[in-house]
Amino acid sequence: MDGGQFHRHPLLTLAVMARPEGGRRVGLSVGKKVGGATVRNQVKRRLRECYRVRLDRITAEVDLIFFARPGAAEASRQDLEQAMDQLLRRAKLWR
Repeated sequence: MDGGQFHRHPLLTLAVMARPEGGRRVGLSVGKKVGGATVRNQVKRRLRECYRVRLDRITAEVDLIFFARPGAAEASRQDLEQAMDQLLRRAKLWR
């Protein structure tokens, strides 16, 4: 991601890149360090839901990639929501 910004939190890392053609895309990456396939899928589902309820508050036209860090497997949904909120505020994407 050339020209992108990275914002880190103990549970998640957020990569942001401007999208000149407009629109907004999101990607989720949960690597094997987080856990086995079942755990990774659970983390992805929780992250997808966290993003879905925040979708209308993100105004920028950007590509977002959330990378789950190993601690995300043991984190509650509330912890993941707080981490996502902090990262979106740091990236100045929060309305």
